[in-house]
Amino acid sequence: LTFGAGPTVLTSIPRDSLVDVPGHGRTKVNAAFAYGGAPLLVQTLEQETGLRIDGFVQVGFDSLVSVVDAVGGIEICPERDLKDKDSKLDINAGCQLVDGQTALAYSRNRKSFPTGDIARGQSQREVIGGIGSAVLTPATILNPLRWAQVNSSASSALAVSQNVSMFEFARFAWALSNAMSGEGINCTVPIRDLRVTWDGDRANEYFTHLRNGTASQLDTLCTDSGLKD
Repeated sequence: LTFGAGPTVLTSIPRDSLVDVPGHGRTKVNAAFAYGGAPLLVQTLEQETGLRIDGFVQVGFDSLVSVVDAVGGIEICPERDLKDKDSKLDINAGCQLVDGQTALAYSRNRKSFPTGDIARGQSQREVIGGIGSAVLTPATILNPLRWAQVNSSASSALAVSQNVSMFEFARFAWALSNAMSGEGINCTVPIRDLRVTWDGDRANEYFTHLRNGTASQLDTLCTDSGLKD
């Protein structure tokens, strides 16, 4: 999530992205977290993107259910009916309010889509953005009981870096909400194929815009799947 100068940008990096992980050679980006947790993942992404990562928020999807339920559910808008026995997802097309269990299944489902994990990343962006929006609604902020439930649930579902204060976390939620509401931009890192290999030229141009605060010029570099339109 990049915010500050220019529009807020939420970028998905597919877990199978091939990158150079310091000390471990070229491998999938999710291996960086397996090898060295958040610090190595941050180092890897800074090296690959040229961006400085000021802090991180780690979402535990197993605890996602309690957070979504604490805010009274979130809205998702699947474009078609989705059914997947592995994630236990069974929902109809169209915008709808869902509870934590359904939000978790929606976040985990990949077999209902031809693009698999790429599409799952899009769903996860939608869920996380929905949480950010729900946290900031008057129904949450002005309700002491619900706010206490959100704080309690978030403490078990989220891990933040030491330099992320509660004020910064509030800014993060606000920026996340903007990115998914149409006031910002949400994209998948530019890729060449579904294996997943980054498109070197397009990815470099993409991250150059983020570094320079010129995200408003991303244009065709920003797509839902990361593939060139």
